[in-house]
Amino acid sequence: RQVHIDRHAVQNGFITLSLLSQMTKRPRAELSLADARSAFEGSLVVEYGCGRGGLGRWAMLAAVEAGCCTDAAQSTPYPGPWFILVDRETRRHKAENKSDVFHRLESVRLRYDIV
Repeated sequence: RQVHIDRHAVQNGFITLSLLSQMTKRPRAELSLADARSAFEGSLVVEYGCGRGGLGRWAMLAAVEAGCCTDAAQSTPYPGPWFILVDRETRRHKAENKSDVFHRLESVRLRYDIV
């Protein structure tokens, strides 16, 4: 049986780890959940040209995994993070609306011509 590996998921995971590494000034191999929580605390993540929002969703999943939720069931004392996804056209099947991150973090999608 052949296992399907979504190359976009692999790329988005690597980019998210690189983003966290830059935010914390720590090597990717040394990142912890506490590092991710402190990096996301009070942060604003803006993704221009987001398309379906796959990369934004990966960043949101990392924030949820780090314990940065804003819903009442899993509230934490940490402010943020907030996510803004910008694209010039509307998309169906937006990744940030999937149930694993929807209503757990603050996110906004803006339709705007970014050229």
